[in-house]
Amino acid sequence: MVKNHNRIRRVGIFWLVCLLALTAVLGLTVAINLKLNKIILNYADLGVPYADIYTDERINSRLADDLTVFDGRLYVGGGDYDANTGPVYVMSYDLEKGGWKKSNEPLPDEQIKRFRVLDSKLVTLGTDPKDSWDMGNYYVLEGGGWQTLRVLPSGIHCFDAIEYGDAVFFGLGVNSGDFPAVRFDGEKYVTVEFFKDGELLDTSGNEIIRIYNFFEFKNSLFAFLTLDKKDENGEPLGYFMDLYVYDGEAFRYVSGSLPSEDMPDVATTENTAYFVLNKTLLRTENLTEFSAVSLGEGTKVSDIITEDGKIYVLGWRKINGSYFEAVVFEGGSGGFEKKFGLLAKATPGAFCKDGDTFYISLGNRQNTENIKDVGRVIKVVCDLKQ
Repeated sequence: MVKNHNRIRRVGIFWLVCLLALTAVLGLTVAINLKLNKIILNYADLGVPYADIYTDERINSRLADDLTVFDGRLYVGGGDYDANTGPVYVMSYDLEKGGWKKSNEPLPDEQIKRFRVLDSKLVTLGTDPKDSWDMGNYYVLEGGGWQTLRVLPSGIHCFDAIEYGDAVFFGLGVNSGDFPAVRFDGEKYVTVEFFKDGELLDTSGNEIIRIYNFFEFKNSLFAFLTLDKKDENGEPLGYFMDLYVYDGEAFRYVSGSLPSEDMPDVATTENTAYFVLNKTLLRTENLTEFSAVSLGEGTKVSDIITEDGKIYVLGWRKINGSYFEAVVFEGGSGGFEKKFGLLAKATPGAFCKDGDTFYISLGNRQNTENIKDVGRVIKVVCDLKQ
């Protein structure tokens, strides 16, 4: 048994070395060994949708922080709200005919960071509108174009939105003294208050006040509130996330504090919640105790999604100085199984799933040395029943 296992391992290493060599010789961006990845039926390089819009000097603006499939098209967001490279176009790919198309007009925003489906319509959020800070934006796809809704009180940034009950909640970044959640009941957009230890939360001493994520878990709505914190001498300690739950009128403190400057990604099953935080996958059943999930030595995590009660995780690990292995795992409370991997010249950044097809974007803000591949989108068609 040991000899057979070692033989399999030697064969795997042989194919990996061959694949790396072939990729280097041919200059390929992505390579998949179909003999070792029988789950993969087909794959294709869809190119870099923002290559003709942003120069190499604006390389981060080509990154796709989110992808989603809606009504026969793959939508990708670009831009950079740190460097203020807006206005920004929405790029979409025709899944039947092929080819990228940019929106008729650019959005008055610095970056497209997230897509959401609200009331059966595709929406993207005003990460950093180019307008004044008194109101925030979100954008709705209607009639083939993007309509701007400038309706979010104090919404300097809008990072997330979720339907819960009979309302829509928007997670914002706001000024000192304000609250970063807005509730829309179909008629009015109203700011929602936050309470901690029975008292109204005072944000007047904070510079960073943001909700990066909402999520629904065990029939309740939760929000991650990110605040900058200082020590007793006023020296900055960094950014910390506290967890709040909505009680029907306000958000009330549950637990904290998780140190993070990242926007966490969240996926839930019936009894377990998973978070991607600082390139690590965390799990919890009670939202007070968190444990790290190991996906293999050296594996870091970029993104997570859920579908039909299953969790899919996009991870990666360094192969050598020039290559990365992008890995998709499937699982849940019983653990995670590697479904497939591919070799790439840039780290994977985000992904989405449409049936048995995955769309993976390459590049992240910590690894943009391979300029021609940053923002590249890869299509992988699988047989997930294997």
